[in-house]
Amino acid sequence: MLKEELKTSGLFRFSAKRDFQKAEHEIAKYNLDMRSHVNVSPEIFASVLQDMEDCFLKDIDILKYSISQIMLDCNISGVDNRIASLSMLINIFCQSSRVLVKFYREDAYEIFGIHSDKMDYLLLPTTERYTAELAASISGNSDTSSKSERATEAFNVFVTKLIDPERFGRIAEKYNQIA
Repeated sequence: MLKEELKTSGLFRFSAKRDFQKAEHEIAKYNLDMRSHVNVSPEIFASVLQDMEDCFLKDIDILKYSISQIMLDCNISGVDNRIASLSMLINIFCQSSRVLVKFYREDAYEIFGIHSDKMDYLLLPTTERYTAELAASISGNSDTSSKSERATEAFNVFVTKLIDPERFGRIAEKYNQIA
């Protein structure tokens, strides 16, 4: 979706193209790396990912709308709004991963007294950086999200829903019955 927006906007020839391509490359590497960490068939993994997407799609849409509204409030509209909003949404997914891995590390240390880096493969620091740069190059503001209380609030609501054990439990229950 982001690639199409960039192409139709005419920005795909500039630094936005470079930032997008670097982020896209990192995501492709991440997806390949994920397969080596998952101990299920590719079909089941794809099914789990689809169920997760279905479970969180409404929350993702709300987050995307919130970001878009913040951009509109900063006088960023049209194609620029869509590109900046999608870039920030991807960036927020990367930040969410970082926050969740940090919580996991802290819990593992607190509960078991061990330092665990077993989930580091979930981190996307390069993608996080390039999507932030892409959003900044479009919005003209390198720190739009952190200056907005609403963006922080939307991020916190999203992460809270993301770590909801009931949602994960429903999906896990479905696949426990298969196994």
